[in-house]
Amino acid sequence: MTDYIIEEHLKDEDGKLMSRLAELLGRASSILPGSATVWQSYAEYHNARGDKDKMLDCLLKMNRQLKVSGWNHDEEKFVQVARASVALCEAYLATNLSKHLASAKMHLRPIIKQAEDNFANHAEFHRLQELLQRVEQQHEALKSGS
Repeated sequence: MTDYIIEEHLKDEDGKLMSRLAELLGRASSILPGSATVWQSYAEYHNARGDKDKMLDCLLKMNRQLKVSGWNHDEEKFVQVARASVALCEAYLATNLSKHLASAKMHLRPIIKQAEDNFANHAEFHRLQELLQRVEQQHEALKSGS
């Protein structure tokens, strides 16, 4: 839904609607700081505005909110954590910055390790493993200058 609002109103020439959306998201994130959905919406807003650093920060906050106790034993929670992690690490990959690729590796490794016992055969688990390989390859290529 946030995507629709952002796409439709980015053309808002006087900026009133985008300003109000920013205000609304700011209020929502202060009232509901534990809501992964609010942080995801805020990330989409910042991405549409072209502020990649704030987008990454919001995606990281979304991930932190989803890692509640027992996420690695509950399939539904695991899937949420895995999908949020993919979103964050894909955004890190898109920056092609060494510091972000290192952050992606540090984010993915413990998630994979913690989920391995219960979800090693799950499609989302394999997706995380493949993403970690891509991150490692891109980081190595960046460090070697190729």
